[in-house]
Amino acid sequence: MISPKQTSEGRGSSHFGHTPLLIIHIIGIFLRIWSVYSMYGNLSQPAALVVLFIFICLVPSSILFLALQKPWKGRPLSNQLVPPSIINGAITALYFILWGKGLKSCGPVRAILAEYSGAVLGVLSATLYAILCFQNQLKRRLHAITITAATCFLFPVAMWDFIIGSTSDNKIALPFSAWAFLGTILFGVILIFYVDSIAEERLHMVFSSPRHLMIAGGCIIIMEIVYKMDFSLLGFIIYSLILGIASWSSSIRSWESWKVGSVQLMGPSGGVDGGPNMTDMT
Repeated sequence: MISPKQTSEGRGSSHFGHTPLLIIHIIGIFLRIWSVYSMYGNLSQPAALVVLFIFICLVPSSILFLALQKPWKGRPLSNQLVPPSIINGAITALYFILWGKGLKSCGPVRAILAEYSGAVLGVLSATLYAILCFQNQLKRRLHAITITAATCFLFPVAMWDFIIGSTSDNKIALPFSAWAFLGTILFGVILIFYVDSIAEERLHMVFSSPRHLMIAGGCIIIMEIVYKMDFSLLGFIIYSLILGIASWSSSIRSWESWKVGSVQLMGPSGGVDGGPNMTDMT
């Protein structure tokens, strides 16, 4: 029989074992937010082409994702998974366009916080449907297809953006900054995906969770001070608190929907094995 002391020691050792993963996650979020500020420094130029910059960053990113995940190898992907991933690629391409335009016009703080606001709304809307939990390897293979499809969908828009920009009176801001280009590829697209995937799998920390928002908020404050931006600390804290409350509520609803969906999939006699704790989702 396991004593309460042994149980507490096991939980303590488990949390201590997760500390390196948490540190890696914090570093990954910081580098990603740093890349956003570097991207903003380039896109804030009057003649900078937002869609063309994003497309140029997505081309090597999609190639690296395909090389790392090799979605054509291993167990064949079913026809029920590939078409939704391609459709998701079209939605992702539209998201990149709107997010890039918002970053250029509104700045990095609003663009980053808009991601968390959208994530909270996405989780709330997902409670209306069955939440599907894919294996991590399968999710990564599908993500490689999604990013590749988004790059393909962005190609004609980027070419149109280039043609319109070349015929205008302003000169096109080329070439891009090497740090903004490499930072967006390595940290803004690739590293943050794997870091968030590990955090979701091992730490049960989803993107819409308050802990994720708290880490990102601290990184934003550091970047705003370093880059000497026009920043209201009080307003940022108030908005983050409101968003954190909504994020906490959405995490609970996401957990409840996940639990109901898992019970329905496994049957009334089966248990949910390895599911996240409700407290871990926050």
